[in-house]
Amino acid sequence: MSENKLLYEGKAKQLFKTDKDNQLIQFFKDDATAFNKKKHEIINSKGVLNNLISENIFKYLGENGIPNHFIERLNEREQLQIERKKMKLEMDRISQMAQNMEQMQQGFFNGGIPGNGFQMDGGG
Repeated sequence: MSENKLLYEGKAKQLFKTDKDNQLIQFFKDDATAFNKKKHEIINSKGVLNNLISENIFKYLGENGIPNHFIERLNEREQLQIERKKMKLEMDRISQMAQNMEQMQQGFFNGGIPGNGFQMDGGG
C-alpha cells in the first residue's frame, strides 16, 4: 500500500497524494458492502480484480477517444491517475450507477428488487 498521504477513503478504494501536483494513487480494497454498509465482507483479491477491470475499461475508453483519469497500473492493487475535480464528479456518477445496478442484481438473485414490491415467483 502507498506510503503517501491519504486524501480519501471510500467503501472500495483509497486515494493517496503523490509528489506530483496533478497525480493520485488509487488503492483498490477487498471490502464489499451492501444495504448502506449494513452488510460488510472482505472478499479476498476483490481489489486485485477491480484494478485489472478498471485498467482495461479506461484503456479501452482512451483508445476510443474518451478522456479519463487513468495513467497506468502500478501493481496489482494500485493505479496512477490524473487528479481532476470534474473527472471525480463524473466518476462518482458512474460509480453510483454501478452500485445501483449491483443492488438490482442482488435483488434479482435474492428473489426480488428491494423496495419496489416486485417479487420473483421462481417460475420461468
